[in-house]
Amino acid sequence: MSFTMNELGEVLTETQDGVTMPIDCSFERVNDWIHGIDVQFEELQALCLGMAAENDRLRKTAFSVIAGKWDDQERNCKYSDDFDTLDQAIEAYDKVSGYPWAYIEYQGRILRLWDKGVHPLR
Repeated sequence: MSFTMNELGEVLTETQDGVTMPIDCSFERVNDWIHGIDVQFEELQALCLGMAAENDRLRKTAFSVIAGKWDDQERNCKYSDDFDTLDQAIEAYDKVSGYPWAYIEYQGRILRLWDKGVHPLR
């Protein structure tokens, strides 16, 4: 395995078994890599298949539970896990809700949960 870096020492690409790929799937990295003069069709194909697999994985684990405490006014994450269903995420949230901060994230949005038995309109 080898890496290609820019003048700032940031890793741009990774080469494994003769196949070079961008180090991450950000638009900037992929776009720069695709427009390189030495990119082969097989590398483009491998990149597309890898990105499709990552998209499938992200779709399957739609809910994330994150919890932790504060250290010197900074978040210190003590728990993070991904779940396929909201029911699973709520069950995990209930187990870690004793931390000073905890939340469920769904596709980049934070879900606010009321304590069990508390109704916001009563």
